[in-house]
Amino acid sequence: MKIQIATFLFLLLHRIAYSAEEDINKPPHFYLQGSFGNNSGLEMRCVGEPPFKEIDCSFTQVSLSTIPPEETAKNKKQSAAEAEKLTQNEIDKFRGSIDLPYLLQRMKTASPEQKASMEDFLSVAKNMAKVKDKASYVKAQADLYDLQAATCTISIKTFEQHFTRVSYNKWLSNPGPVGLCNVVRIATLEKTPDNRSPLWTYTETVVTADQDETCKNWVKVGKTYISSWDAPKSFKFETCKYIEFGF
Repeated sequence: MKIQIATFLFLLLHRIAYSAEEDINKPPHFYLQGSFGNNSGLEMRCVGEPPFKEIDCSFTQVSLSTIPPEETAKNKKQSAAEAEKLTQNEIDKFRGSIDLPYLLQRMKTASPEQKASMEDFLSVAKNMAKVKDKASYVKAQADLYDLQAATCTISIKTFEQHFTRVSYNKWLSNPGPVGLCNVVRIATLEKTPDNRSPLWTYTETVVTADQDETCKNWVKVGKTYISSWDAPKSFKFETCKYIEFGF
């Protein structure tokens, strides 16, 4: 029995030592995974030279975005307010700008997956082409906003970062000010000391940026993005009736 216990402890210690050696001789990486607080997934591949004190990492981020209900409500309210200022001539001009023949032609070449979305959009466009007064204009615009809210957008972004090892289980990227707004983003790659698998958590925080109005609208200081293997691998979007591809 003592021999069996000793053998088990030897194999366990050997496995731990082997894992540590594996971690040192391989840069961190992870496959496409979910993230906390963001409807997106992130994949990372890193390269470098042993003992990997510095590495260059390539990222692919897949994001799924929706229009928040409060934004849809705001757009409808703003559209109704603008309608009150329209003249009958402007309403007639708007009605005449809807190109139904073009949309009908597009329907003929749409794939089976696209037709349902095209049919809904065509229905909205037909109502726009029938607008006669302010009330029908507001209704047609509201229908368009509802269709946009029911459509989720998938976008893909790639980027690269250079990391320096600051401890056994942590890497840091701090490139300094970047771009017209001098945005400073600090990123870390980290895993818990007792984790024997090469599963890493990526965290990026916007530390500072220029404070003029244009930059404030484009970037939010303090915003943090986290991607970890502990995040959910699937997401539920009850508002997604359709999926489209974005930039």
